[in-house]
Amino acid sequence: MSESNPVIDPVQSSERERRNGHSGRIVWLKGLSGAGKSTLAVALERRLFDEGRQVCVLDGDIVRAGLCEDLGFSAEDRTENIRRIGEVARLLAGAGLLALTVMPWSATSSARARVSCTTAPLLVAYGVRFARPTRPSVLARLMMML
Repeated sequence: MSESNPVIDPVQSSERERRNGHSGRIVWLKGLSGAGKSTLAVALERRLFDEGRQVCVLDGDIVRAGLCEDLGFSAEDRTENIRRIGEVARLLAGAGLLALTVMPWSATSSARARVSCTTAPLLVAYGVRFARPTRPSVLARLMMML
């Protein structure tokens, strides 16, 4: 670290990576309703947290109750909901966290593309059989990607 003034010396991403032991990323979990996206996200969050990683789940349904409570369910409002979640995820990833975002299958790629400045794998939960968090192979594949 340089001997510059700490008040005006911003924290660099490399410093965050050293402290956290990983870089910040956005993981998009996208799938049909009832596919197990939220269940998988929570299981993955627990596993990553227990390994000492900085991780947070952003579930579209939960975020709607606060940050997006002013939005309805029109096509425009759904896009705005996803945009807001993407922006929060981008901020979290920029701060060095792993942001696990849960999105409906209908989430537009254009809304996700706006936050693509952070390298992020796209994970798709196709159905309950695939997303069941008790399957070690699913969690193992996810862990290898982070």
